[in-house]
Order: sequence, then structure tokens, then C-alpha cells
Amino acid sequence: MLTHPRLVRGLALLHLLPAVPVSAAVGDARVQELDAEVGRLARRASVAAALRAGADEEPRVLAWQETVAAIPAPTGDEGARARWLQRQFEILGLEEIGIDGTGNVVAELPGGRDRPRALVTAHLDHIFPLGTDLTPRREGSRLIGPGIHDNARGVAVMLAAVAALSRVDPDLRGPVVFAGTVGEEGLGDLRGMKALFAGGPGRSADYVVNVDGAGLDRVVTRGLGSRRYRVTYRGPGGHSWNDFGTPNPANALGRAVSRIAALPLPAQPRTSVTVGRLAGGTSINAIPQEAWFEADLRSEDAATLREVERAFTDAIVAALREERAVRGEGQGRLEMDVELVGDRPAGALRPNALLARAARAVTRRFGVEPVQAVSSTDANVPLSMGVEAVSLGGGGVGGRSHTLEEWFDPVAGRNGIERLVLLLLLLAEVDAD
Repeated sequence: MLTHPRLVRGLALLHLLPAVPVSAAVGDARVQELDAEVGRLARRASVAAALRAGADEEPRVLAWQETVAAIPAPTGDEGARARWLQRQFEILGLEEIGIDGTGNVVAELPGGRDRPRALVTAHLDHIFPLGTDLTPRREGSRLIGPGIHDNARGVAVMLAAVAALSRVDPDLRGPVVFAGTVGEEGLGDLRGMKALFAGGPGRSADYVVNVDGAGLDRVVTRGLGSRRYRVTYRGPGGHSWNDFGTPNPANALGRAVSRIAALPLPAQPRTSVTVGRLAGGTSINAIPQEAWFEADLRSEDAATLREVERAFTDAIVAALREERAVRGEGQGRLEMDVELVGDRPAGALRPNALLARAARAVTRRFGVEPVQAVSSTDANVPLSMGVEAVSLGGGGVGGRSHTLEEWFDPVAGRNGIERLVLLLLLLAEVDAD
């Protein structure tokens, strides 16, 4: 875990951030003092001017959101959206702008101090295949279209934060690196964020703030771990009548799915096992030579996830043995291949960590009592490595994620921008004074 040796005035503030559950913090005198500190920061001339400018530019933020949502960026093919973001970074005057070898777009806003170094991220990819009509449409106050809030909103709010922070006295902030990441969705396996921490700016980050989707109340401080598998059963295949009795990969698949569905899972820590895709065969009157399925295993607890993974493995092996035993091997042998296609590490931010408490404080400024949440986002990577990280919504309200009817309503959307800006400035105020 990173330390913060330069706390002078900051040490006086840290004791104002109690290591207690959020619900117990309401009304606590020390929390109220920190809330007052956030208010004082917001009233500073350059900060207030930056926040007003951000509010005045809400139409431009929504225009960014509509524009980026319309640019195809399926996981693994984010290039067009990355080039668009790179151009916006150039227009906004950031430095050290580039697209790394993984496809992430990275740029820096220098500060008047060397520390703290913050990394702000928003993922570029969406789940929809090339050819999908991504054009947003308006219905009343809502924007409707694939990916309009997940994560066009996150990208737009990140840009708004760049514009706002550029108006703040540099002495009030440390350097901030902004990154549009690739490979967050589906089988992208967080590859963009992993690259930032393997050999990119993540290595020197003191804090990571990930902007993902809409909303204001949720502060994601725990990374939901997941392991994703593709299981394939293979056999000789044959005619449905003439070769009946041959070991059938589809039968093995069915046995496996049935066993997986019956796995006992704990209620706490919350854990899930989901078979999400399955396929195989070429004809209704043929024994398939191959049948496969993909499964997603998740848990809030890393040790529990390992236990579920062992039970999952036992289930798919037992299904293979059952089908072999029933059909025999006189007409060919049934085989199984198992491929790990996704590994999202689990991690958690300590409740009394500076970033966790600061994120709660700035959220309360908008009259919202924050809810500490668990989710699977780009923040998983730094959290798993002991780096302080949170994932925040970009304000407004959204719904029907990952569907063609995904929607976003910009009601109070400016609060998401202001929260991000204030959080970054508060961290610099407490950490570096």
C-alpha cells in the first residue's frame, strides 16, 4: 500500500476521516468537519470558477457523450474511438499524449507539485458487434442508444474534468494522467488497465479514479473477482441413427451444465456461477463432434472464488466421466479441453483509506449518502495490487445497460463532473500539503 510521507496539514485532516461504516458516519462531528473542508475547497476562487465553467459546458459534455457513443468500439477493435479521444486530448491541451501498444489513449495534465500522482481512467469499449447501429436518439430528456452511459458517459466526464482542472491554479493539484482504456468489457479481461500497471503510468500512481457509467450514489471500493472458462467436449461424431451410442459431446455439455446449476453457493460472501454461452453441432440429425460452453465464476472473496473454481472443475470432469461410462469408448473417445479466457483479480480498498474517505466526503457534498459497492471494473487491477482505487459514476441517471435500449438522463449530471474534480483536488490538498 502506498504511503504519504508529506502529510503536514494533511495529518490534521486524516483524523477527520473515521474508519467506520458509512451508515455510522452520518452525523459524526469529524465527518462534518471534513465535509466543511470540501466546501472551503469548492469556494476557492479558481476552483469555483472551474466548477462554474464545467456546469456552463454541460451541453458540450452531452455532445461529447453522443459523439463517442456513435463511434464503433467493440472490445478488441477500439481504434476509431481511441483516435477520437486522442484528438480531444490534443484540443484540450494535455501533454505526453499517445496511444500505447495495447491501444490505451494516455495523456498528462501537469501539476504544480510532483505528488500525489493521480490516474483517471474510463474504458472505451462496448459489447456490441461491428455493424450495430449506435446512433443515439433523444426522447424527452433522455439519450437512448447502445453504450450511451456505459461508457460514453465515463469518457465524456473524463474530458470535462480535463477542461475544468485546466482552469485551476496548478499549485492546487499534482499531476493527473488521463487514460481511455481498452478491453474492459467481456473477454477483454481488463487488458488495457493491466497494461497500464505492467509497464505504463499505473506503476507511479498514488490514486486511481475510474469513471464508469452514470449515477452518483455508488462508490465502488471492492473489486469483484471473476474467472471465466470455455469448456469444450469433443468426440468422433456421426449419424444420429447409424452411429447412435457414440459418446456425445452435447450430452456431456448438458450433464456439466446440470451439475454446475446445482452447485451450492454461499449467500455471503455473495458468489455466482453463470453459464453464459453454449453451442455445438452442425445438424439436427448428427452427433456433434464438438460442443462448448462459457462460464463466468464470481465472488466478493478471493478464497471463496478459489473454492467455487475447484467445485466447477469437479463438475465438468464428472460430466466427462459420466458420458464416457454411459456410452463406452468402443466407437471413439470423448475428450475435454478447458481454457481460461478471463481472469479479473479481486481486491478491496480499506474503509479507512484516504481515497475511500475522500470519495465519500465529496459525494456527500451533493446531498447524496454514498453507498460503498462491489463491482467488476477497471479498478479491480490496482485494487488487487494494493493501490488505492475507486470506481465512480459520472452523474445523471442511466438504465438498461448492455442493451440496444440503453438510456441516459442528464438530470443533475453536472454533479458527476464536479465530484470528480473536487475529489482530485481534495486528494492533493490532504496528501501533499
